Amino acid sequence: MKVLWLVNTMLPCIAEKLGREFSNKEGWLDGLSRQVIEYNNANRTSPDIEKIELGICFPVGPKEKPIKGSVTEGIMYYGFPEDTVNAHVYDEGLEKVFQVICREYQPDMVHIFGTEYPHTLALVKAYNNYDKTLIGIQGIISECGRKYMAFLPEKIRKRKTFRDIVKKDSTLSQQNKFVERGKYEIEAIRKCGHIAGRTYWDRKKCEEINSDIYYHRLDETLREVFYQGAWDYRKCNRHQIFVSQGNYPLKGLHLILEAVAELPAKYPDMKIVIAGDKITAYESFKDRLKIGNYGKYLRELIEKYRLEKHIEFTGNIPGETMKEKMLESNVFLMASSVENSSNSLGEAMLLGVPCVCSMVGGLPSIMEEDEGFYYKSGDVQAMKEALLGVFEDPDEAISRAAKAKKHALGTHDRKKNLELLLGIYKEIV
Repeated sequence: MKVLWLVNTMLPCIAEKLGREFSNKEGWLDGLSRQVIEYNNANRTSPDIEKIELGICFPVGPKEKPIKGSVTEGIMYYGFPEDTVNAHVYDEGLEKVFQVICREYQPDMVHIFGTEYPHTLALVKAYNNYDKTLIGIQGIISECGRKYMAFLPEKIRKRKTFRDIVKKDSTLSQQNKFVERGKYEIEAIRKCGHIAGRTYWDRKKCEEINSDIYYHRLDETLREVFYQGAWDYRKCNRHQIFVSQGNYPLKGLHLILEAVAELPAKYPDMKIVIAGDKITAYESFKDRLKIGNYGKYLRELIEKYRLEKHIEFTGNIPGETMKEKMLESNVFLMASSVENSSNSLGEAMLLGVPCVCSMVGGLPSIMEEDEGFYYKSGDVQAMKEALLGVFEDPDEAISRAAKAKKHALGTHDRKKNLELLLGIYKEIV
């Protein structure tokens, strides 16, 4: 069986083959590709078990040449030039690129991972086979567009920094780009016959777009490193909060800063560790020129509440380092205004870290109410009370985290999820 994958970034297994650096984004896909390789190797001599051949398509820089090759027997790769920085612009030329790849590879079906970029629609149109096209839902970009600036003050929504003006990339412009990308997502879902999802919410949203779509439940296998190790209350920093993302308003970092404003008075060692780049940087003249509106707003809140000593941005970190940061924290906090099923939440649950989340989107399908601490999205006081609940009642937090870990081990079971994936492929083909 030949399956053509479309992913949003070069997978580590391919980057290793090419001797190139790779992004830590979507690391779970690398684990899945390696599982397929292991499956083929384990069944190499079994004539009754069908092997899975993969062709993996991914974007490279807009000025790079197309690349292709093989990782190992049965795993081909195709890198195609794309300007993912301007992901709101549809490139009709990609349809011809994918037509060439499809003619050469001759897939029995295609599996597209995510709807975040216009290349999803381009492959759907190029392959032009409704019944053999599967789109795996990650986030739902059209919903992200609607909620992009949730709970931002009106004056901040309209403000522009020097960087925003030069790059023509204000906060409002960023939201509009999400909205544009959402239009391509909706068209792609209307033109495909199969969806792989994992929450009640993503199923409902996809069926609202295409009532005839066939929905397959497929939970995700997460990064391998998070299946080992366990959080221990005795070893964590009692008042450390881990946040997996905060570089745009949708993720709610501005709300987190409001919620924790008074906590240092009670807990002088309180610390928020945020995975990702320091978008609030303002130390050098270059930093001041480069800071965007949202980064400036976060900086203003940090200064207003005197939180400078209580904030740490980690920069781009590999899975092992992110795991270490989670294990040394006492709570994983997600304040998004919209989420489907956060892989970072799943990773925290696997480790047994107590979790506090806004009650949005597909999260209730991932974590039950008695497995963590939910609060109403945008309610800063409720978020603060949930954090205090973890800090001041460790027994309850430990009990809920243990239930969450058990749940996550089932949801993210690697063997089960590979069997589900192969079953879906066989059903479609």
